[in-house]
Amino acid sequence: MSKYSWIEELVRNNEYDEAYEEYCKVIEQNNKAYDAYFERALIDCYFLRKHYEVSKEDLLLVFSKNKKLAKRIPMFLTIICDTLKDYDNAIYFGELALKKEYFTPEENLTEVYFALSRSYYLRGSSIEDYTNALNAVDECMKLNDDMHDDLMLCKCDILLVLEDFDKVLEIVNHLFFTTKILPVFYYFKARALYGKAKTSKDYQDALEGFDYYLEENPNDYYTLIYKAGCLKAMNRIDEAIKVYESLMNEYNKEEVVSEIIKTYETSGKVEDAIQYASKYLEEHNSWQVKYSLAITIVKRAKTIEELYEVKDLLEDS
Repeated sequence: MSKYSWIEELVRNNEYDEAYEEYCKVIEQNNKAYDAYFERALIDCYFLRKHYEVSKEDLLLVFSKNKKLAKRIPMFLTIICDTLKDYDNAIYFGELALKKEYFTPEENLTEVYFALSRSYYLRGSSIEDYTNALNAVDECMKLNDDMHDDLMLCKCDILLVLEDFDKVLEIVNHLFFTTKILPVFYYFKARALYGKAKTSKDYQDALEGFDYYLEENPNDYYTLIYKAGCLKAMNRIDEAIKVYESLMNEYNKEEVVSEIIKTYETSGKVEDAIQYASKYLEEHNSWQVKYSLAITIVKRAKTIEELYEVKDLLEDS
């Protein structure tokens, strides 16, 4: 009979909170009961999913103290650390979980690879991270055909960062013909066309793609940012400004105003940029907008008096 048989009975009866509390009592009585730490963490991982911070500490402790149980732990720590946005540890334990000396059941490999992919992507500290994320998604696709379409979209996200726009278009065009058409397909297609347009300077197809996506998601912040970028690149400045202004709220006013100033300035409408910034500063004291205005004035400056104007503006910030 197991030494924790009464707790295991609680688990069999779906009394997970009670079982968790019983393991807490065992640990209070013996802080070296590493198997109790392990079982407590498993109850949380499989059923409760609300004590992740504690479970992480439990598993890290057992990993360092019990060699036998340590072989089973990397799989769980990969998923928990990914959930907690501890991407460095998720990657470290994810790579361990895939090694032969550690025990990761085949049915759990998809979860490990998916957590690895997310963590590499969201850490994103180098091209190598994004390449590793892409490889992990490919491994997921080999293991789980049910998630194929969702994983293809994850793959598109990574490929956009790697600027492999042709591959994104290939995937999205394939999805258009093999599954139910979703608005997000237009978004990825437009993102890829937008990336390619930076070289070809043909932004019309990208703009149409963003508009398709916005029909279903009219307030999607980042899609509207990309749409404004298309309009700006096409020198449709007034339309771009309207899109930026539609994004403005109490939390991002300064950021959006600065982007509008930059849009006017880079399109050659320097006086419009200065007028827009000055009008905003009549009612708001913003160092960010003052800084944007100062840059615009410096680029236009032809006299020492204009440079002194910048000096006064920045000192006032």
